[in-house]
Amino acid sequence: KKLYSCFLKKVASTAWKLLFLRLGSHIGDISIDDFRNLDYNDIPNTHFEQNVDETLAWFRLRNYMTFFITRHPFERLVSAFNDKLTIKSLKYKYMRILRTGEISFVQFVRYIIKEYKEGRGDQLDVHWLPQVKLCHPCQLNYDYIMRFETLANDSSRLLEYLQWDRKEDSKIKLSVQKSATQTEDTKVAFGQISQDEIKILKEIYKEDFTLLGYNPDLIVVDGKKTF
Repeated sequence: KKLYSCFLKKVASTAWKLLFLRLGSHIGDISIDDFRNLDYNDIPNTHFEQNVDETLAWFRLRNYMTFFITRHPFERLVSAFNDKLTIKSLKYKYMRILRTGEISFVQFVRYIIKEYKEGRGDQLDVHWLPQVKLCHPCQLNYDYIMRFETLANDSSRLLEYLQWDRKEDSKIKLSVQKSATQTEDTKVAFGQISQDEIKILKEIYKEDFTLLGYNPDLIVVDGKKTF
């Protein structure tokens, strides 16, 4: 079965890119960390290039199994901040945005709000651009939609379906053994910004909340309200 996915940044995209390559026998059994450390030229990146041929893109959408993975918008936002804008991340690509050493979460949120208010909400970086603006679930009829919060179980079901004809000891599995969350980080980060700022963030990510079925007022993990 051929797969076609909309990979969202900060929503298990690296883990599933590795699975794509392993399912197609393009790469061996390596860990996600080792995969991240591979030189760009050592990865068959043509599998993940955006389609420039519209006819081919529509053919694939009609004939391939399609899926994408969603994530609570605020969890994804904090994950992007931690990964791209903190000193510990060692990634300074975005440090020039505010031209101040290390960027705080408060500054990061105010930057996003400023861009939104000045009409540049659709031009935000792909790591924090709303998910529906990247994967367009209203326009595309995806076969399978998974949640980052239940990634292990959701991925296992899809992988089981894709590998129905493989022997059990040869089946490829997702290395994540439990649902991936970072709720505590999100609670701490959002405790630093005002209710007015949270209200605007809810407006910016309104379509994500509405169309992807997330509650903007709380995060639920294992049935418990945590935010």
